[in-house]
Amino acid sequence: MLKLYKDWFLDADPHQYILGKLKERTREGKTSWEIDNPTYHPTIAAAVNHVLEAEMRKKVAGGELIDLATAMAFYETCADDLLAEIESIPGNLKKAVTKRER
Repeated sequence: MLKLYKDWFLDADPHQYILGKLKERTREGKTSWEIDNPTYHPTIAAAVNHVLEAEMRKKVAGGELIDLATAMAFYETCADDLLAEIESIPGNLKKAVTKRER
């Protein structure tokens, strides 16, 4: 599992990427972390897009983005921050994301 952006984490199984926020769970005296309310995505690009959309939705619903200019500026900042996080991960994640978005 890897930290993708802020409190968003990405995991994978043989079929998909699993995205969500971590939640601490204690069972039978043992504490572990699991993804709370996971979403499932066929590609990294789809998972990244989900994070951007969820961050925008949270700001709009909270009344923090009151006009299109402010919303676009937030979206651009969020996208830049997310790409910076992706660039710090070894491998070709950035290439996979940017190729899909074009």
